[in-house]
Amino acid sequence: MNIHGPQEARDALRRANEAVEQGARAGARPWWYPVGLGLSAAFALGSFAVPWLTTTGVVLGGILFPLALEAMARRRSGASPVKTYCAPGFRVPSAVFVVLGAGLCASALILLKASGNVVFVLVAAVLLGIVTAACTWSVSRRRTGYDAGAAR
Repeated sequence: MNIHGPQEARDALRRANEAVEQGARAGARPWWYPVGLGLSAAFALGSFAVPWLTTTGVVLGGILFPLALEAMARRRSGASPVKTYCAPGFRVPSAVFVVLGAGLCASALILLKASGNVVFVLVAAVLLGIVTAACTWSVSRRRTGYDAGAAR
C-alpha cells in the first residue's frame, strides 16, 4: 500500500528534474571556454610565424592558457571540462580532433620549412582555432545535453 499521495509524487518528480537540470548546468562549460581554447591553440601555432615568439607562444598558448582556462571553468561550474574528452562516447570525436589538429600543425610547419612563407602557418592557426572551439563546444553539448552558451 502506498502511503504517499499524488502531490508528494509530483513534488518528488519536480525535485528530481530540478536536480538533473542543476547537474547539467554545473557540468556545462561557460560560453567563453571553447572560444578561449580555440584562441589559445591558434596562438600556439601562430607563434611559429614570428621566430622570436615561437617558444613563448607554444608555452603560453599550448600549456599555460589552457590550464588557466581549465581552472577558471572548474571554478565557475564546479566540474572539470578536461575529464570529458576520455569518457566513453567521446573518445572518437576527441581522437578525430587530435588527428585533424596534428595534421593541420604538421602540414603548416612542413610548408613553412619548405617555402619559408608564414601565410600557411597563419591560415592553419586560424583553422586550428576554429576546429578546437567547434570540437570543445560539440563535446560539451553531447556530454550534458545542455547548451553551454546558456550557462552564464
